[in-house]
Amino acid sequence: MRSYKTEIEFMKQQETRMTMEKLIEDRIYEQDLATLKQLAIDKGYTQEWLKRQIAQLNKQFLALAKQALDECSAKIDKLENERNKIKGVYFQPNYSATDYADLQFLQTLIKTRLMNEAHNQPIIAERILDEYINTQKGARAIMFLANDSELGNMVKRFYSRAAEQAQSASEKRFNADKAAEMAKIETQIINLSRTAIVGSALVKVAADRVRADEQERASSIYFGAETVNVVGAI
Repeated sequence: MRSYKTEIEFMKQQETRMTMEKLIEDRIYEQDLATLKQLAIDKGYTQEWLKRQIAQLNKQFLALAKQALDECSAKIDKLENERNKIKGVYFQPNYSATDYADLQFLQTLIKTRLMNEAHNQPIIAERILDEYINTQKGARAIMFLANDSELGNMVKRFYSRAAEQAQSASEKRFNADKAAEMAKIETQIINLSRTAIVGSALVKVAADRVRADEQERASSIYFGAETVNVVGAI
């Protein structure tokens, strides 16, 4: 078992890397308190000595817990920023001039057919769109037409299906990788947020201990001085 002095030095060395998870899971405070109590028994130290050392431990642990909580919150902020950056990144298709010409042609063709043949009849419009939506370029053209005000709602309801069909193999891989990375970050944020909740409670308890020590010390000083004055008067 480490001595109390060694324990305090160890805690100081750990300050820059002690995480809130470690403070919680390893029950650092309880370990150090047990070390102090055992040391007092082994060395025959007085209760007054033990009380002073526990007060010192309480201050040390409060500082450590606050630092760990701040670092935990900073990690959450960093992960949230990273998540927002990833969320804002989208696949950029590498279209050639020929691809753009084909898309323009298909948009014009599909729109012309819808205007001339569908006559705002959903069943006829669906029949026409089905002829093109299962090809990548056809689906892409339908996506663009979904916002065409002249076509009204004939195309809007097909947007999600068209968007799925329009994805190339590389785009699907990109979206799968993006989703996996987002899920990974979300899991980290959830775990750290839970730790921060427990850590906040830990800091509150630690602060209450320090406050109680300070109140007890103030009381002992006040009543001790009062006793001296009474004795002097006698």
